[in-house]
Amino acid sequence: MAAFRKRILSFLLAAMLLIGLFSASAFAEDEAPAEEPAASGTTAEPAGDEPGASPSEGEGTDPESSPAESGEPVPAAETIVDSNGNGVDDRYDVFTVVYDLAGGETESGRTTFTGLRVGDSVPSIAKPVREDYIFQGWAPAVASSVSASAAASSADRLTIRYTAVWSSVYCIELDGDSWKQGGDASKKENADTWYWLFKDFEPTGNWAEDLVTIARTQEGYIASYSNYLINRSGEIRHYTRYGEWYGLPYSDWCAMFVCFCLHYAQVPRTALGIEAGCGKWVKELKEEEKFAEPEGYRPKAGDLLFLDFAVPGTEYRDGWADHIAIVIKVNRTSVTAIEGGMGDRVRIKEYERDDPDILGYGVMPENPDYVEPGETQSAAERLKHLFS
Repeated sequence: MAAFRKRILSFLLAAMLLIGLFSASAFAEDEAPAEEPAASGTTAEPAGDEPGASPSEGEGTDPESSPAESGEPVPAAETIVDSNGNGVDDRYDVFTVVYDLAGGETESGRTTFTGLRVGDSVPSIAKPVREDYIFQGWAPAVASSVSASAAASSADRLTIRYTAVWSSVYCIELDGDSWKQGGDASKKENADTWYWLFKDFEPTGNWAEDLVTIARTQEGYIASYSNYLINRSGEIRHYTRYGEWYGLPYSDWCAMFVCFCLHYAQVPRTALGIEAGCGKWVKELKEEEKFAEPEGYRPKAGDLLFLDFAVPGTEYRDGWADHIAIVIKVNRTSVTAIEGGMGDRVRIKEYERDDPDILGYGVMPENPDYVEPGETQSAAERLKHLFS
């Protein structure tokens, strides 16, 4: 029994000893001295685990931001290689120059040049060519040397592209179509080159007679074969002196030939007008009651002959004048006229008076001031014409 009590006492003593040790440890933590405030005028250093605190020398940092602490290798400083001394890292100094011919061709074997560096000369190629186009240059203009800024607009920023700029040779707009210059555009005429044909002409005052006289001086004239326009269909418009005089050097010229003759015959515009288009001329003459239908009218020299040609392969005519000529002689069954613009020259042609192509006539009026040779005009007649 005594032995049992002795074991119980030993157990209790051991338990009390453990409780005492535990209580002493807790008391020591509670009684730890507080950090004394900094003296007046000084600033206390923040604790290492407080916001803004700086780790002390040798103290560790966040392992995620410290490869050395985490065991990861520290990258070496980037090395720049500039083998040619142009100030540009070799990795970003390999440029390509491309010439985009935009449909053209060149005698040069290459249009793409690689391995160029800043400061190198830009390679050149032979001038490109393209059918029916004129080379206007490169866009942008070709630089003398390679520069990084020249490649700034490319997708990879390492390609310098020059694109050919073209303009169509069919750059002349005429009668709703596009034409290109053929032959030598400098081959032109002016009044000095044609006036010698009628330099000795003295107008009589008889408008019809004077018109025929001037028109005959032009017989045999041939439109220019050294200066002309051509369209994509191969149609040719020849330069003519009549168009040059009128201001439309490559246009259809039958009406302009008649206008030219009226002008140099000194027939006033009030007599028959002046117009480059046959259809419009007929309209104006009808409004002024100076147009005569072919039935029942006997034409005379000096009248204007208008024709309306049938549609090829048919008898259909649209009633619109297609051609004009100057009547120079008339007999019972035919009328002879001088005309330009039918083919390439000024010619004389005879038409039957009942030819269905004849649309009608522009009737040449008489000059009210004209006096037949050998006759005199009375003072009363002169006054009547002066104030009429």
